[in-house]
Amino acid sequence: MQTPDELHPVGRSEVRRDRAALRRSPAKTRKSIGLLLLIQVSALAVPLATMPFLTRVLGPSAWGNLAAIQALAVTLSIVVEYGYQYTATRSVSLVRESREKVNAIIGNVFGAKIALSLVAALIAVCVYFMVPSFQESGVLFLVGVFHAVVLGWSPLWYFQAMERLEGAAAVDVTSKVISALCIFIAVRDPDDGVLVLGAQAALTAVATSWNMFRMTREAGLPTVQVRGVGKSLIEGFPLFLYRAVVTIYAAGSTAVLRGMSTSVETGNYANADRLTSAAKSLIVPIGQVMFPKISRLHAENPMHAKRLMMTSLAGVTIPFLLAAVAGIFLSPWLLPLFFGPDYTATIPIFQVLCLTLPLVAASNVLGIQWMLARGQEKAFNILVVSSALGSITSMLILVPQFGGVGMAWSVIVAEGLLVLTMILYAAFSRK
Repeated sequence: MQTPDELHPVGRSEVRRDRAALRRSPAKTRKSIGLLLLIQVSALAVPLATMPFLTRVLGPSAWGNLAAIQALAVTLSIVVEYGYQYTATRSVSLVRESREKVNAIIGNVFGAKIALSLVAALIAVCVYFMVPSFQESGVLFLVGVFHAVVLGWSPLWYFQAMERLEGAAAVDVTSKVISALCIFIAVRDPDDGVLVLGAQAALTAVATSWNMFRMTREAGLPTVQVRGVGKSLIEGFPLFLYRAVVTIYAAGSTAVLRGMSTSVETGNYANADRLTSAAKSLIVPIGQVMFPKISRLHAENPMHAKRLMMTSLAGVTIPFLLAAVAGIFLSPWLLPLFFGPDYTATIPIFQVLCLTLPLVAASNVLGIQWMLARGQEKAFNILVVSSALGSITSMLILVPQFGGVGMAWSVIVAEGLLVLTMILYAAFSRK
């Protein structure tokens, strides 16, 4: 099994220097987490701010169609992004003093994303022709695919690795705020769903293009090498598999439900999913920062790495458990005020999905911050695939009978199975 240093062949002196700097700069770690939290919160908080407006103006049916295609866009963006926000960040952080090496990594990522964009487009074509409900909104579907691609091309990973995230974060957050303002101004009736996704896609494209321009101005125009692209795809596959599975039975479940149920049922599920996803998104920046930190620390001081992981596990899981309890008890009063009286069916779905909050927190720490950081990619892949199979099986059984609530319980089954198997593996593994 390869260690993190073997996966990224740089000089030993560079690695030791980077580890020492990492231990000396807890303030930089907190700053990175804070900026990533700002980006992550804006990615969901700004759309959440428009939801009470959209659920009322569009109505349950049109809102359900829009939510399904937005969910599909998020799912397809994971194909394009491919986990590079973790792996490319780690690679660049190890060699950021060398402009030539950084440029080579950017070239590998660029080449991979070109190929992955074509794969995402092919998947979109298949979904369009296999799911008749998506064919009812062809233009909206096309805009959604464009949105997926520009989301996946975001180069924020580069600025995080270089510890110059402030400017990129400001551009990203500003674009989301402007898109929300455009929605409030332009959307007036149920036929304006395409304007919602169009505003989001256009402003995301502007932000992504500007940040990519800044990146290439600093590191130079990338040179794509086929061997390097293939190596980066192989290295990033475990993280991609995890994020793809989690996204499919989280955000992607809304799109799947649209193919198995009505647009109204999909709208109610999307409401609950958006709220819980907003909370779960807060976990991602912590993992992005802690993953390279624990990866390096494990090679030098495994016990220290384990203590850091346990601290992270408690620090993330306990608050999310408390949030889940609060959400379950407060939702009957708060959700009708937020979404309007036409969405009372959202309440039981939301209460079930609240249970995923501590489960996702635990699986993120145990999987990314521990198993992958220790080089246990093979075992990690097996556990993720097993949870995906559990999700698909429970989905096929529960959704036809219970609709949105059944979909929510299928997510619980998948996340619960993943956490349980990770705990068992940690308990019986000798590595």
